[in-house]
Amino acid sequence: MKTPTYHSLTIGAGAYAEIREYGRFVRLVSIAGAATVQMAFDEDLLQTFEPGISIDCEDQHYTRILFYNPAGVAVTVRLLVGDTRLLDDSQDSAAMAAALAAIQARLAGVAAMTQGVVQTLAATGGAGDLILAASATRRRIVIEASPSNTGFVYLGNAAANCSDADCFAILAPGQAWSDDFYLGAVYGVGSDATQQITRSQE
Repeated sequence: MKTPTYHSLTIGAGAYAEIREYGRFVRLVSIAGAATVQMAFDEDLLQTFEPGISIDCEDQHYTRILFYNPAGVAVTVRLLVGDTRLLDDSQDSAAMAAALAAIQARLAGVAAMTQGVVQTLAATGGAGDLILAASATRRRIVIEASPSNTGFVYLGNAAANCSDADCFAILAPGQAWSDDFYLGAVYGVGSDATQQITRSQE
């Protein structure tokens, strides 16, 4: 038979169940009530399987599929069996669709420019001030030191990492730093006195 057969079996705690059918392929669609179930073909030894697995017996056939539920509660097993190769690319398709949507959103850009926010940073000697919190959806970040600053701005990925000896960027007056990939937090501190920056993110 070319068309696979759908089965739904409810197996009690510590109980056995079987399907008598001639075939080559099995797709374990889901297991409700437990994470795994034990399964074997014909007289083989029982093995533990998780949902989503497909089994291809190739040139061999089975006439019986035996199930055992080792869980302490009843489980419901749903599966497809037959003589035709069973493929399921739904998870790959979903992942691909999500990746494509993210790419399209990135290429589309944003409808309006984000206005920067002016922030004054404390002078060096203490912990850095938080400039931007971490964001898993951030597309772009821009931090610009005010042209009227009298010193430098030290940028770091933590409050303790904001000094001339421990930072990821040093901004002179009027200088900017931007990044299209960094999603973590940004901290900053002035060099010899308080300094101003303009920050924005999309």
